[in-house]
Amino acid sequence: MKLIVTTVKTISQARKLLDPLFAKHWIACAKFHPITSRYRWNGTLHQESEMFIEMETSRVCAKVAVAWILEHHPYEKPVIRVSQVRANPEAETWVKSETHL
Repeated sequence: MKLIVTTVKTISQARKLLDPLFAKHWIACAKFHPITSRYRWNGTLHQESEMFIEMETSRVCAKVAVAWILEHHPYEKPVIRVSQVRANPEAETWVKSETHL
């Protein structure tokens, strides 16, 4: 199972990014919640509210999902992390059954 993680500015941006991924069956689940991010951008330190998004997908769908996210992400240079994770067998089976190309 793969986890894809990114951030966006608002809950509406999160939904706009996630809804097509669900419609295409490229992700099985997404969790999103508000966070505070602190980062340096163009030489200036910033602190802003963002939405943290964690998506569960299959190994097969991860690459295409990430490519789509990169193309449609509202940020100029989004950070998108992908991790291979292990879960209980029932969860992994469920994610595989809910995702396909």
